[in-house]
This record gives sequence, C-alpha cells and structure tokens, in this order.
Amino acid sequence: ATNNNNNYTPRIGRTNDDGGGGEEADVPWRVALRVSDTTTQTPALAIPLPSGSLYYLLDDFNHKHEHAVLAGSNKLRYSSTHRVAREGCGTWQYIRDKCESILSSSNLLSKVISSSSSSSSSSCTSSDGRQVMVGGVLDEDEVLPSSSLQQGRKQLVKEVRSYLKLMTELEFEWIRQWQIQGQHHADLHPYWSGPIHIMTEAYVKLRVSCRHIAQLLKQSSSSSPSSLNHKHSTNIISEDLFDVAIEAITDHQRLSSAWRQRSKDPIFATLVKEMRPILSPIFDAEEEQQQQKDGVSLWNTSDLRKWRSGFVALRDGGGEGGDGGGVTHNDGT
Repeated sequence: ATNNNNNYTPRIGRTNDDGGGGEEADVPWRVALRVSDTTTQTPALAIPLPSGSLYYLLDDFNHKHEHAVLAGSNKLRYSSTHRVAREGCGTWQYIRDKCESILSSSNLLSKVISSSSSSSSSSCTSSDGRQVMVGGVLDEDEVLPSSSLQQGRKQLVKEVRSYLKLMTELEFEWIRQWQIQGQHHADLHPYWSGPIHIMTEAYVKLRVSCRHIAQLLKQSSSSSPSSLNHKHSTNIISEDLFDVAIEAITDHQRLSSAWRQRSKDPIFATLVKEMRPILSPIFDAEEEQQQQKDGVSLWNTSDLRKWRSGFVALRDGGGEGGDGGGVTHNDGT
C-alpha cells in the first residue's frame, strides 16, 4: 500500500528448470504489459526475457500501464521487487502528517461552519447522523476578528481547496488502491489495517466539512442578500469558492469513472472471493444515502454550476436564484 509517484521499480526474475524435458522447457519468462485505459486500441505485449534479467518501471509508467510477470512452461519463477521511494511523499508518514496538518490548521473553515450553524434555520444531516445547521450569512466579528473580508474569502478558498485535494488523494491514491487488492492481501499485511482505518476516518471528516460548504454554496445561490447590509454581518462565500469546488469535483468525476471501469475488469470474476476487491460503503453508497437525506450531492458539478449562476445573479442584482425558485433580489431599500 505504498504510493509510487515518480518512483522507479526494478524487478529481477530468475527461472528454475524443474527437470522437465521437451521443447516447452526452453520457453522464457515474459513481462506482460498493457495500457490501463480499457478504451485504448493499443494492443497488449508479452516480452520474453532471459533468466536473471532486470527491468525498470520509470517515472509515471506504473500509473498508466499494468504489468505482470509470466512464468515459462514447466518452469518455476522467482522474482523480487525493489522500490526506490522519495521520503518526502508516498509514504504512510507523509500522508499521516498531511492529514493531521490540514485538519488541524483549517481554522477559518471551522469557524465558518460553526458560525453558519448558529445563523441559519436550514439544516442537513452529517455522515455520522448528526443534524447540523447551515447558512451563508456570518458574524464578521466572530469569523474574521483580525483580517479583512477579502482576505477571509481568499483564506477560505485556500482551505476548501486543500480539503478537496486531500480527499481525492486519500480516496484514489490510498484507500481504493488498498481495497482493490482484496481481503487476502489485507490479511497478509495486518500492519496496514491501522493506517488505512486512520486515513478512512480522515476522509470522512473532510467529507463532512465539504458537505457543509456545499450546503453554504447552495444557500448562497438562492437566498435574498438583504441581511448582508447589516453592519455586523457579511457573506464570506465568493465566486472563486465555486470555481475551486467545480475544478476539484470535475477531477474527482474523471477519476471515479476510471475506477468504475477498472472494477468491471473481467479478471476479477476469475479470482477467488478473498482476492476480489473489497467493497466499501464509504464512497458511492454512503454519499448516495446522504444525498437522499439533505438533497445535496457533493460530487455533482451540474448543481455547482447552477448554484454559481444563481450566486452571481443575486450578487449583481439579477434577481433569480440558482435553483430555479425565482428568488427576487432585495437590496434592502
């Protein structure tokens, strides 16, 4: 369960004749290669190599291709894998520290969620079953005691971007990579059960916070901004926040689509149950249940674009919210 970004992986293979005679005893071991994208027209390759050969997977080759070592007929194959990893990334310590840093340093995001909970009558259900309040009108003195509104908006965009990017990294570079290898693999590597559990918990915490932000974005697209004229209140939601969310979620949709295709590979049907991918509810099923509860999909760019249009219309005096409700702009005059 190590992440091999920008690493190279040498493999050494050696075959041992089992004493069988005949022509098949001379069949060499081979390296099978194919492009990961199942829609490609590029054919797969099986390249024969002599015993004792060594090959490298350079740069991002392992991210875009799949490979396997095929033993020759009537031969035993011995191989070893040696990974050269950068200490600064792709390790358990790296991702653990990153989760701790982002979750502990997002002070403004936490204040926005807390403040909005007490300033709005709208509510949603978090992934742990709690009812939480959401809103877009915040107490400036509470949220931004020592910085300007513009600085606060930039800081919130920065923190939400880091949350969304970390969610994507945890899901696609770590948790799904672990699950697709199956329960048998997990049983062979019991050490990783703890780190995977910690990463999963971090992912859920990130998602709960991002769902709060999604609720804020939805509300800001259809609520009358008349209350923004109050001298002690302000709206910290910005157009940039919508753009950051749309960009991150578009990337998430692309990666999700690739993983759905990967999970449909017919090779899994040939494996024993213990070696098939581990099914986890924390991604698709749990998100679908949450959407049914509060009517907001975290991974729906169509909704985000609609809410963004509504937000801009309200901000500029267009007079119509993003959910088609025909909200009339009220400037308080």
